[in-house]
Amino acid sequence: MDNSVANIKPISVNDSVSYDATSLSAQQQKMEQAFALHRADDLAAAELLYQSVLEEEPTQADAINMLGAIAQQRGDHILALQRYQRASAIQPQIASFHYNQGHLLQQIGNIDEAIRCYHTALDLDPLHWRALENLAIAHATKGDFSLAVDKQQKVLEIKPEEAACRANYASMLERSGDDQEAIKQYKEAIKLSSDDAIDYQYHLGRLLLKTGEAMETLIQMRDLLQRKPNHTMAESLYNEALTALSL
Repeated sequence: MDNSVANIKPISVNDSVSYDATSLSAQQQKMEQAFALHRADDLAAAELLYQSVLEEEPTQADAINMLGAIAQQRGDHILALQRYQRASAIQPQIASFHYNQGHLLQQIGNIDEAIRCYHTALDLDPLHWRALENLAIAHATKGDFSLAVDKQQKVLEIKPEEAACRANYASMLERSGDDQEAIKQYKEAIKLSSDDAIDYQYHLGRLLLKTGEAMETLIQMRDLLQRKPNHTMAESLYNEALTALSL
């Protein structure tokens, strides 16, 4: 559990289309069934349905895009990229197709091309927060933390109640040198979190110790260890804070 920026936001199985279930064509019904199977991680069954759609309509971009997602999930990055590019060529106005392409490129380390794809997605849909956050993470990966902070701040304008986005913002703030604001944002992420926020609390304690707040670190780590007794890094941080207080 280092202080790295959170993982890039994943592809979304049903991020690009939304059907009215009362007026579905046979093809759309098949796509809906495929989406449901895909979301349930039944990739083989979903793949068969997507391919069945393409047998009847070879330029069905959603099916091509989702076959790209399956290829990416299986680790076949070359095939996934080919499918994403084909879907984007057929329907270049769909932001999520460019987003998925950027996500894959970022995953394999082609950061500059990923950034280009995210910008294209955001030109088409300025509120595509996944693209915006991955763009922030891409800039952080390149070491441009001021730009990363700026992009992540825009994510929070769209998703102010998303704890993971706020924790990501805190991480970027710390890496940009703004420890006090990072502490504030970690505290807010903990408040917003729907789970026990163990990682957020650990990083908050680490930052508090870094800024000389050893007693506050003790309080945070004591609380964390009551909820997760075998958290070895929290135990280590607790002992570091005790040592700092005894000096």
